[in-house]
Amino acid sequence: MKVLAVHSQKGGSGKTTLSAHLSVQAARLGHRVLIVDLDPQESVRKWWDRRVADDVTLSVNPPVAGIKAAAKEHGCDLVVIDTPPRSAATTLAALELANLVLIPCRPSIVDVDALDKVVELVARARAKSKHAVIINHAPAPRGVIQAEAGVVADSRSAIEAQFKLTVAPTVICDRAAFRHAMNDGRAVAEFEPAGKAAGEINSLWSYIQERI
Repeated sequence: MKVLAVHSQKGGSGKTTLSAHLSVQAARLGHRVLIVDLDPQESVRKWWDRRVADDVTLSVNPPVAGIKAAAKEHGCDLVVIDTPPRSAATTLAALELANLVLIPCRPSIVDVDALDKVVELVARARAKSKHAVIINHAPAPRGVIQAEAGVVADSRSAIEAQFKLTVAPTVICDRAAFRHAMNDGRAVAEFEPAGKAAGEINSLWSYIQERI
């Protein structure tokens, strides 16, 4: 059994959207997935309630110590945890449980600066070798060359230099498909299977599989 914990100290990072999409992507590839909603806003639960497919099992605010047992009980081989943004004890326990900690971050100096608190938690959870920052809500590449936007490259360099964190090679762009899919409990692979958003999630999942 593998555990992914998705965490950000800053609101609006796309933590819930990333958790939901990775859960669906894993399920589409044959995993039995338990998605755990530890966030008081219960955004994952609300998305799951709108979902028609029953391929992802949900657990809302369980004790972190019992998550693996719950996953085993449901026959799941992958757990995705949407962590609370500012509950240090619960978040730390989830990060310690995880095989890989995913840290979504918008490509802006304000969001990059907010990583300092995450760095402290990652260090306390001894997750320095099992984390990845996901640059999320990024401007989509433009032009024929489809080069990475300057603000994305700058953010990547700042995160690596300032915080010594690992940044995933896949960038998740700010695409309307993510919003449309989440509106009715789907993921972009179901809403627009051949779209660019679905391709980005597929690429990110491939990277995650290599890490866990």
